Amino acid sequence: MNLVFSVVILTIFSASSGIAQAQGYPTKPVRIVVPFAAGGPVDFIARALGAKLSASFGQPVIVDNRAGASTIVGTENVVKSSPDGYSILIVGAGARTILPFVTRLPYDPAKDLIAVSPVASAPQIFVASTKAGYSSLGGFIAYAKSHPGKVNFGSVGNTTITYLVGAVLKKEAGIQVQDIPYGGGAPAVQALLGGEIDVLTADVSAVAPQIKAGKLIALAVTSATRSALLPDVPTVAEAGYPGALGSNIYGMFVAKNTSKEIVQKISQATAAAVKTPDLQDRFGNAGMLAISSSPDEFEKQLRADAGKWGSLAKSLGVRLE
Repeated sequence: MNLVFSVVILTIFSASSGIAQAQGYPTKPVRIVVPFAAGGPVDFIARALGAKLSASFGQPVIVDNRAGASTIVGTENVVKSSPDGYSILIVGAGARTILPFVTRLPYDPAKDLIAVSPVASAPQIFVASTKAGYSSLGGFIAYAKSHPGKVNFGSVGNTTITYLVGAVLKKEAGIQVQDIPYGGGAPAVQALLGGEIDVLTADVSAVAPQIKAGKLIALAVTSATRSALLPDVPTVAEAGYPGALGSNIYGMFVAKNTSKEIVQKISQATAAAVKTPDLQDRFGNAGMLAISSSPDEFEKQLRADAGKWGSLAKSLGVRLE
């Protein structure tokens, strides 16, 4: 009886302590860890959102870039941080839904991190070099069918949604191409501009300026609806390949054992931030959509995406390069 009473008292004390911590949170600067170098899309998201959270929290929000090992360095830093909400990871959902299926990690992202909220959705786009001679997705596929293995098809690494939507398109269209994965968006776009590759799958934001300048040819976007940044470009579903729908989802995570109250406070502040017109405009001008959801909804989405994209990567034999 005494043991039961002690457990009940400890449970009540722990719950009260978590609520008290959340009510005071944050009382010092908050750190957003970006597992990429400064200047990329995740860094842009973190800095834009961080400014909003800083105003909401009444505390500085500092972006800490920790690049390396395909997001593993920065992610592990947050996994090992104190579970107090002062270290927040912003990363593409592929770090949770794809990476565990293609390599051994020094942590379990599904168990060692708590999903807080998605913050942005970035559709992909199939884009061609002006030297390739394609003016539409159908034209590219027709050429690839009549010239198997002759088209150089680039992607931003083989452990990303970017690569996998391309894999689905190739399967649905029944084409054989020469796959050429790159270690990042910048070198892949430069290769496309130089005519080293014929077609590339990339974030819309990474190639929209070159498309508008006539330096690259847009073929189709992978979002369910057309991109506001490129409204004249059809979707893959419109082109007849609905299986290739898919966007990069960027989200926030904190270390396991962070109290539900603190997780909820961060999630609610994020939801308020992404609804502001100026942040929606900033994201929209970068080819992204500002989004949010509850922690439970985000977790459910991640599990579903892992079942789709992670399983696909595993079936294709994709391995971290």
